[in-house]
Amino acid sequence: MRKNNFIGNYGIAGPVRCRNGGFTLVELMIAVFLSLFLMAGVIQLFVQSKTTYTMHEGVARLKRVQNLTTPH
Repeated sequence: MRKNNFIGNYGIAGPVRCRNGGFTLVELMIAVFLSLFLMAGVIQLFVQSKTTYTMHEGVARLKRVQNLTTPH
């Protein structure tokens, strides 16, 4: 029978972690959360801009109608 001499990857401070160039689950979850947070901010900014534009467009339309209906 062959004896297994593998001790493991242990360094001075404990187990040594081998990186294969990928991301951990925690890193991916943080990236997804930050992306969703940024997208929510962008969407909110877009909605507010659209609301403001619609309001100003309505005010401009009312002023045009008022100028057409009032005698000079």
